[in-house]
Amino acid sequence: LHDEGEPFSLFLVFPPRFMNSHKSLLKLLVHTLLAAISHRDHIPHLPTLFIGDEAGQWGQLPVLSQAITLFRGKGVLVHTFWQDMSQVYKLYDVEAETIINNCSVLQVLGIANNRMAQQFSDVTGLPAGELQNLRPQEQVLCVRGSGPLQCRKLDYLRDRPFAGTFDVNPVYRNFT
Repeated sequence: LHDEGEPFSLFLVFPPRFMNSHKSLLKLLVHTLLAAISHRDHIPHLPTLFIGDEAGQWGQLPVLSQAITLFRGKGVLVHTFWQDMSQVYKLYDVEAETIINNCSVLQVLGIANNRMAQQFSDVTGLPAGELQNLRPQEQVLCVRGSGPLQCRKLDYLRDRPFAGTFDVNPVYRNFT
């Protein structure tokens, strides 16, 4: 990717209206980036953080499951966001458990119903009722090597460290 090993950021942003029509292009780009990283000769000083939002919308992507389960050895941290556990199971079937078990961090936000609460209870070990009663500004983090932590979600719109670090989203002007 970058021969000198210097850190850089790359953002691929696909508006929701293009997710269906451009899904193949998105999958090709994600696959190409992850495949390139898998061919590294050495691990960089700073790990590569790969963030994938709405991963369930991409469809099945075998290189993503490989990245989650194997690429830590290549200096890659994969952080994907899913609407719920059913998306992972639908796309990855029996591999879903392996994907979930290999997550370094499991982040639980906004449990909407008893079924989801029970699914996340099974994974986190926290009571379903406690998960379902999370307030909007709360989350549960399960970090590899430690128990589940109930903590406050960061809010880039309101938290001081983020002030001035983002552009106003014209679609959501009322949030600021």
